[in-house]
Amino acid sequence: MDIRRDLYLEKLISREKNGLIKIVTGVRRCGKSYLLFNIFHRYLLEKGVDTSHIIEIALDDRSNAKLRDPDNMLEYVKEKLLTTRIIILFWMKYSFWMTSKMY
Repeated sequence: MDIRRDLYLEKLISREKNGLIKIVTGVRRCGKSYLLFNIFHRYLLEKGVDTSHIIEIALDDRSNAKLRDPDNMLEYVKEKLLTTRIIILFWMKYSFWMTSKMY
């Protein structure tokens, strides 16, 4: 089932080329990732954006652990910029919570 988020998609589209970074915020599990990684991604592809111009990074994915370091992230994006001038970066935050039990 596809949950439509037309209002939020239109907000992203209307600000798409204003030169500013877009930050999507919201409470936990409200659909921020779904909006970017599915709905907006699909919109970009339908618009004709080449897949090589889209970088998706989920920092909570263990395979992307090295990109949690800002210097590694910068190098990664710089490498991508060598092959293309236009990059659309979807970057999902990483939260690490330490828990401990007190006895």
